[in-house]
Order: sequence, then structure tokens, then C-alpha cells
Amino acid sequence: MAEETLMEIAYSLENCNVPFLWVLRLPHGVKEANSVLPPGFLDRVNHPSIGGFLSHCGWNSTIESICAGVPVIPRPLHGDQPLNARLLEEVTRTGMGIQRSPKGRFIRDGICTSILALMVGEKGKEIRANAAKWKEAALASQKDGGSSSLGVHDFVQGIIQFACK
Repeated sequence: MAEETLMEIAYSLENCNVPFLWVLRLPHGVKEANSVLPPGFLDRVNHPSIGGFLSHCGWNSTIESICAGVPVIPRPLHGDQPLNARLLEEVTRTGMGIQRSPKGRFIRDGICTSILALMVGEKGKEIRANAAKWKEAALASQKDGGSSSLGVHDFVQGIIQFACK
């Protein structure tokens, strides 16, 4: 992710005036987060609540957000991420896209608008409710007799049968 993009996201998060947690992987060659963030940013952003997840939408992050019941603002980069973002926005309806510039870039106002809409807007209420429903479905699938539990059982049985041949 370009340093310019990191700065836009950082300013967007601060400008929204909502609590957030930002897990940041620094660009290659950057050793200190302070060097690519606004002055004093790290000191200002210490808060325990999580009301949404601005995510690259890798598969693990996508599944984790669904299982945790946390709505997502997708910011996909490459690979499977655009498809996962579309899954969250259009299928599970647990994600809210970001408005982009005419050239397709993520812009400060678009990021902030999406954050505010998710955290305090009407559409955000619907998305948070959907996230809660998907969390319940994920939890149910893990219980005895649930689809995930049965899938793991069937997988293990298949390996045992294969090994015993």
C-alpha cells in the first residue's frame, strides 16, 4: 500500500471522530509507523471498541469478521480480495463499500463517509444487524451437528478411510 494511501486512511479515520482500531502492516522498507502517519496519530488512537473493520478482505479476515459479527468496510488490493469484498457487500450484506475518485482511487472523503455511514447511519444499522445474524449462523455451524462440525468430521473420516486402504 502506498504511503499516500496510508496517510489518506489515517486522516479519514481521525476526521470521522469515531473510535477505531487499525491493524497496519507497514510498507516494505518502512520501519516506524510514525514515519508514514500524521504527527501524534498513534498517541490519539488508543480505544478498546470495535464497531467496524476497514479490511483488505483477505479470506482469513473475511471469515474472522463474519464469525465475530463485525461489519466491514472493504478496501481490497489484489488476488481474491475484490471477490471477497463483493461477497461481503452483495451476498452477506455485512460490508459497506468506499466511494472512489473517478480514477478509482480511495479518497479521504469517501473513506470517512463510509465509516460514518457504517458507524452511525441507517444503512450501517442494517449492515450491523446482518453481521449479527451471520455471526449466529457461524456459531451454529460449529456446534455438534452443525455444517462446519459435520464437514470436519467427514473430512477426518475420509482421511482415515484413505489411510486404511
